[in-house]
Amino acid sequence: MYVGPILGCTCRLGKLTGVAGFPISVLFVGMIYTGAKALQFLSVPVFTIFKNLAIIVVAYGEVLWFGGRVTPMTLLSFGLMVLSSIVAAWADIQAAINGIGHSMETAEALSTVNAGYAWMGLNVFCSASYVLGMRKVIKKMNFKDWDSE
Repeated sequence: MYVGPILGCTCRLGKLTGVAGFPISVLFVGMIYTGAKALQFLSVPVFTIFKNLAIIVVAYGEVLWFGGRVTPMTLLSFGLMVLSSIVAAWADIQAAINGIGHSMETAEALSTVNAGYAWMGLNVFCSASYVLGMRKVIKKMNFKDWDSE
């Protein structure tokens, strides 16, 4: 099937394209679902800080699979991102232990925070896998764009 008039390209979509795109679609849905579940248990600032960890995973995925490189200045910024995640997690866990901002028991509050971090870990995995998988599919289809090179 040709989708040129609709999408403005002359690419041909077929079974191979659908098969290649299915895992990407599953990862996209997983990214949205796990993000929503993580937000159910974590505050927005903590979610945002941990979402930045996906950037680090993507950068190292590009180094491993696409021949990218990480400069010393990038390493420094990654270190600061990890440090901010540790500080945010520490503050979040301390607030759960001390009952700040929670009306429930300490064990239940910790359980809620731990569930949020588990969902956040799955979200980072889905987000990074989606971005890296999309890059692989774009490269495989020889899509030429200034943003994908």
